[in-house]
Amino acid sequence: MKKKILITLSIILILCVGGFGFYVNDYYHTQGDALEILNHQEVKQVNSNLITLTGIL
Repeated sequence: MKKKILITLSIILILCVGGFGFYVNDYYHTQGDALEILNHQEVKQVNSNLITLTGIL
C-alpha cells in the first residue's frame, strides 16, 4: 500500500515539474521590428513601464 502511494506521488511530482518546465519555456519572443524601434535615437524610456516614441512615424 505504501509503495503505491509513493509511486503515485512520484508520478504527480514528475508531471508537475514537467508541466512547469513547459510553461516557463513557452513565452513570446521580441520581434525584430520592436527591437529596432527601441534602439532608435528618438526613443525615450521614461521608466521601466513607459516608453515614449517621438518623431519615428
